[in-house]
Amino acid sequence: MIVFFLSPSIKYMNYDDIFLFVKLVNVGTFSGLAKSLNTTQGTVSKRIQKLEDQLNLQLLHRNSRTLEVTPEGRLLYEKFHHYESSLKDSLDDVINQQNRITGTLHISLPKIVSDTILMPHFHKFAAKYPEAQIVISYNADRVDLLKEGFNLAISMYKPEVMSNKIKLLAKSAVKLFATEEYKERYGLPQTLKELSKHNIVGFASHGIPRNETQVTNLKDNSIELFRSNRNIYVNNALHNIGMVSSGHFLTYSSELFIQKDPITKSMIQVLPNYSFATISFYLIRSNEIHNKLEQVFVKFIEECFSSNNW
Repeated sequence: MIVFFLSPSIKYMNYDDIFLFVKLVNVGTFSGLAKSLNTTQGTVSKRIQKLEDQLNLQLLHRNSRTLEVTPEGRLLYEKFHHYESSLKDSLDDVINQQNRITGTLHISLPKIVSDTILMPHFHKFAAKYPEAQIVISYNADRVDLLKEGFNLAISMYKPEVMSNKIKLLAKSAVKLFATEEYKERYGLPQTLKELSKHNIVGFASHGIPRNETQVTNLKDNSIELFRSNRNIYVNNALHNIGMVSSGHFLTYSSELFIQKDPITKSMIQVLPNYSFATISFYLIRSNEIHNKLEQVFVKFIEECFSSNNW
């Protein structure tokens, strides 16, 4: 049986020295522990000696080249080694309680932004913040946060309401794309004049077909007017991908989405030296105080757009 003869100064003992001793046993050497704590070997040795004096116990054999723990030292280690991890866990619980991300966030964004930019990473956000709820409403038009009850939105339209916080997330060129099947069936145009003879999914603004498009030649930044009559028009060119996959149409789309979508990134770019428009994506927030959930989700959105690791 080990009997502890404690000195009167025990009530003033710094218990950090006990945890230092536990770390020393775990690491195995004075030099290794000193290096891990960014201190000197002498400092560690003095603190262990002080601990032995306060406990009136010999914890280590000093005449050994290796770290040899005495029976008293082994008992002290066994009694205290689990406390350090327990204290760390308790401290983590306190910090995590303070930093818990809870609540519900209502957001508006185009479906294609959700599918290609956010959703490939959303499982990581959900795992990190399991108590957060994100309610998504798909919308490719203008959005009024206050009127429609959204906390934030991603939109291709810069809002006219000055009370909103607006941040440009990305700009993307609108290019023309085709599938391999289309190329085999119809060939690919080499000039804008040849393009006018191909099947293109056109764009309609407020129900009115647009048959004229200002096209930018990326080689010299010159502007050309492209005219073409089509058989089919849609009000949002971003959602044409399903139509072009039939292999019978060319379609306009954002380079950003084509590159990020594993299904579409194999598509062929038609007339790659021409840009048919530029799309801007804006993050829209109210000027009110933002809770923690909104702050972390905004960071998530920004990282997804910048292709950071999530």
